[in-house]
Amino acid sequence: MFMIEWKLIRLFVCTVFARKIFATDSDVIVLTDGNFTSFAKEHEIFMFVFYVDWCTHCTEIMPEYELAAKILKSSENPLPLAKIDGMTQNRLVNQYGIKVYPKFLIRNRERIVALESKPTAKSLVEVMLKEARPAYKPINDLKELEAERSVDQAALLALTNSSTHPSIDLFDQSVRYADSNLKAFVCRNIGTRRQYNVLDRDFAVFLLQAQRFSSGPPTVIDVTEIYNEPNIQPRKVAEQILKRQAPLVGVYNQLTKRMYDSVGDLVLCIIPQPFSVLKEPGRAMNMIADQLKEHILPKIKQRIHWILVDELNYQKLVESFSDTEFVIGCKFNNDTFTMPGSKLDMKEVEVFARKTLLRISLQKKANQSP
Repeated sequence: MFMIEWKLIRLFVCTVFARKIFATDSDVIVLTDGNFTSFAKEHEIFMFVFYVDWCTHCTEIMPEYELAAKILKSSENPLPLAKIDGMTQNRLVNQYGIKVYPKFLIRNRERIVALESKPTAKSLVEVMLKEARPAYKPINDLKELEAERSVDQAALLALTNSSTHPSIDLFDQSVRYADSNLKAFVCRNIGTRRQYNVLDRDFAVFLLQAQRFSSGPPTVIDVTEIYNEPNIQPRKVAEQILKRQAPLVGVYNQLTKRMYDSVGDLVLCIIPQPFSVLKEPGRAMNMIADQLKEHILPKIKQRIHWILVDELNYQKLVESFSDTEFVIGCKFNNDTFTMPGSKLDMKEVEVFARKTLLRISLQKKANQSP
């Protein structure tokens, strides 16, 4: 009975809004080539949809959009939803490269986020409210930070003496451009700031790398200098953070996939193994990681990042290195190098690593030659 009533109510609401799509009392704002720039200056965050009259899907989805606009307009902190006619506003259509309709976008300062083509009023409201919230979580101490992240997630920690520090906005925006699995936190606690020895600094940022294979405290990197670069943009900050995010020994999975797929200027070496069919996959990974830390890292240091990969779950990744069996596969930009065989011997791994680094060095010199 409840389901039937809800469907009837929703049908009534959508029918009413469908009749008002182009009404003057609509809660959806009309944007044009002429008023878009001034509107963007007045509103830091807003959603806009490109539509055309002949698009059946546009007509079907507009009631959901109208409903979301009405809800967000009446919220505590109103968030505007707008629409742009794709048939008449050619400059905006070209500027945003619109090829299909409807096209839903969110603008948060200079950052543009594309949304799914078939949203609901509920999903539109949720994504806008999320976009309006800070991209970081305030914490009091490091215990809260560690409780919020998994062993495969890096964390970005801003330490400040004021929640309104001018750099907080840059921090927030850079996190939005960064890896979606990077956890971000802001802490004003004096004890935590003393622990990081930054009581004499009003703003500092530290990157805590993932610690799946760490036996002690996480590796911490001071990345404050990135945020202090003159006129640096949030996207550039995020790119610099991403380069420092990968641990020296990590694992390739759904949490780390985007990070490893995005860092093309690091030397990445994968070690494919059938971990998922082993009786104790975690123990097998730890054994290999321990061998790398004992025999390879002290000699190769930070010149190579090692990644343990389940070859059964990520077969396409493994095959991107070679279609023949190999023990280790290294990649730098578009170049790949493999170590044939089936047995993982650390002495052979060291030789392969040194040869790979030499080949990469020679290739760099060749590329720099006139």
